[in-house]
Amino acid sequence: PSIAICAAGIIVVGYLFNLFQGIIL
Repeated sequence: PSIAICAAGIIVVGYLFNLFQGIIL
């Protein structure tokens, strides 16, 4: 379960980072 949570966390962080970059640019 921890691996799935970690993978989901990485996906969420990547999505938020992409969204944040989109807002900045």
